[in-house]
Amino acid sequence: MKIEDNKESLLRCILEIATYYQVISKSKFITSYSKEIGQLTEKDIKKAILIMKGSTQHSEMKDIQMKEREYLNEILKELEVHVFCCDRNKMDIVKLSDF
Repeated sequence: MKIEDNKESLLRCILEIATYYQVISKSKFITSYSKEIGQLTEKDIKKAILIMKGSTQHSEMKDIQMKEREYLNEILKELEVHVFCCDRNKMDIVKLSDF
């Protein structure tokens, strides 16, 4: 999750979660959190980022949706990273990416 005033680029966020996904021990993660999340398999673990509405990253996602940053869209698709946006005033979470 990236806080609203975080100035990191969306590209950095994407690459950061992709890196974490590569280094995490998925089996240990499942074992550690099995009581909280129930039965999972390694295929259930997906890459995702949560950004805040109005943030720099949210602005970049709007650009992607307007077809202005195709390279970022291609990276999202290639790395299979899901993007969610949180409106802190409503505590509403919306999925922004779909590949």
